[in-house]
Amino acid sequence: MKKIKFRTNSSEETFTFGNKLALCLKNNPGLFKVILLQGDLGTGKTIFTKGFLSCFNYSEAEVTSPSFIILKRFESG
Repeated sequence: MKKIKFRTNSSEETFTFGNKLALCLKNNPGLFKVILLQGDLGTGKTIFTKGFLSCFNYSEAEVTSPSFIILKRFESG
């Protein structure tokens, strides 16, 4: 498995990055998609997830912190 690291400088950038990544994956339906998030508390995992799932019409209220979840599945459509 290939690891890719990205750094953002604000909550807005993190949200936008999550949304743009989701758009890329959504527009390439043949790709196998598993995203693993790793980071200390407060690093932006929830903000990223909210941005990512906004692309699939999930509201921010539907997204909870992924920090203590072993697996959470969201349907894309």
